[in-house]
Amino acid sequence: SCIKRTADCEECPEVGRWMIVDRHLVTLDGSECDKIGVSYQAFRNQQNRCIRTVGSCLNNQLEDLYESDLEAEKAGRKGEYFVQNYGEFSHSNMRGESPSIRFESSRYQNSELLLNFAAEKLFNVVQLSSGAILNVTVANFDGFSAEGMLTTRIQNDGNVTSEFGVQVRVESLSKTSEDPGFRLRP
Repeated sequence: SCIKRTADCEECPEVGRWMIVDRHLVTLDGSECDKIGVSYQAFRNQQNRCIRTVGSCLNNQLEDLYESDLEAEKAGRKGEYFVQNYGEFSHSNMRGESPSIRFESSRYQNSELLLNFAAEKLFNVVQLSSGAILNVTVANFDGFSAEGMLTTRIQNDGNVTSEFGVQVRVESLSKTSEDPGFRLRP
């Protein structure tokens, strides 16, 4: 059966049934039976696999945990996995430009949060360009002192605006100085 776990509407009960699953119930490499993420390899490598019942390696899957919490909910008990059992959970504008999720809990816990979302509007562009040092001048500098003025002239030789930076290392002082960087047009 297919379980719909989307946030199409603000009042949908399914949102409260999103699940929090402890890490020990999941196998990331598929090598362990009876864990979420189990693979054929785990079944194949289990001892006495030929005499085991069909599906013996497929317990504790997401659907099993979901059904368990549904049964608890119907019986008026608190389940173990639905987010609504852990505290106050709310969301808004899930399909809009600025979706938000809010979760409040009064219990002490360590948590790892995994968010999956469509990322077609998220991007990171790194533009690379070659550059050249045209001139370097050192003024008011005395040997073994920490004072002085270094002036450098840099040119962007590429085709796109890019960020450049200058780093100077004074060996006698074992000190490195680096500017915060700047953007240059071609």
